[in-house]
Amino acid sequence: IVAMIGAGIVWRNAGGDHTFVRVIKSQGEVAVRSASSLHRGLTDGMHLNAHDAINTGPTGHVVLQLAIGRLALGSSSAMRIEHIAPHAVHLGLDRGAIAVHVPKENDAPKDLRINTSRAQVRVVGTLFGVTNDASSTTIAVDDGLVDVALPDGTHLGVPAGESLAIRDSGP
Repeated sequence: IVAMIGAGIVWRNAGGDHTFVRVIKSQGEVAVRSASSLHRGLTDGMHLNAHDAINTGPTGHVVLQLAIGRLALGSSSAMRIEHIAPHAVHLGLDRGAIAVHVPKENDAPKDLRINTSRAQVRVVGTLFGVTNDASSTTIAVDDGLVDVALPDGTHLGVPAGESLAIRDSGP
């Protein structure tokens, strides 16, 4: 998934309204359910909104542009767009894997959060991945630093080159 983001994709803030998520590339089995519960396929260039839910099948993956960076949702994944604002995106990862790239050179304030059943992962200008399955949530950081908030209020910093696995019993 990280290769999908890193393959020549560079995001720069070009101004304008960035209160949406845009589909950059969609392949294989990918569907979205909107807030009105309508199911539809994803197409490149499509805008997604708060409360949309994306599901990928075994052969599906999708790359999305956010106002503050990009993310790739891997195969057999389920993600919800919980909140969108000009410099904030909050996502829920119910299962599967997300790779995230938020460029450090982007001077805009960043509030990107990935919520799983075991943790909230907050970006601090970085390239990282989050995998959530039935037994654990794993955060792997390739560049920068992420802040992980556990349900008990504990915050853990995960630096570049490190990973953190959180099981139902804790980290």
